[in-house]
Amino acid sequence: MAWIILVVAGLFEIGWAIGLKYTNGFTRLVPTVLTAASMAISLGLLGVALKTLPVGTAYAVWTGIGAVGTAILGIYLLGMFTRRANATGALLGGILGTATGNVEFFDGTTSLGVRTLDNSGTASVTTATLPGGIRAIRVDYAGDGSFPPGSTILDPAQVVNRADSTTGLTVDPSSSMAQGRAAS
Repeated sequence: MAWIILVVAGLFEIGWAIGLKYTNGFTRLVPTVLTAASMAISLGLLGVALKTLPVGTAYAVWTGIGAVGTAILGIYLLGMFTRRANATGALLGGILGTATGNVEFFDGTTSLGVRTLDNSGTASVTTATLPGGIRAIRVDYAGDGSFPPGSTILDPAQVVNRADSTTGLTVDPSSSMAQGRAAS
């Protein structure tokens, strides 16, 4: 019976994990109440199951059910891992002319691709692999004969939603990025 209670506790864990998304930062009353109730039920049932099951085994099973179930429902209900995002980085010329060469786009430490700047000093990358949420997209510029290498984070942080998202970045070559320091 303890194993059945543990499985039900894991299912309520899925409920509160997915419910967090629907609370919109705890600003929506009904999803917030349902999420809090799922949390309480999940933890309460875990506690009951722990009366007879070893804590390490029970906790591993409970979190495993929650993690796998949340990932599956996240894909199905929230469209996670199927989102599409566009990021555009542009280095616009000033006195020194238009930047040439390559830029590489990153989501954290994950490369989203290397692109060659076009004649206007612009490069873009499109990906369907970004999970939803707030993303800090970084653009690294390899440099050329007129512009030294540099790196910057697209500002503001990019929010990846179910719909397509386009991000633009413009950097003045005389800025700190052109001096080889991160732009502010």
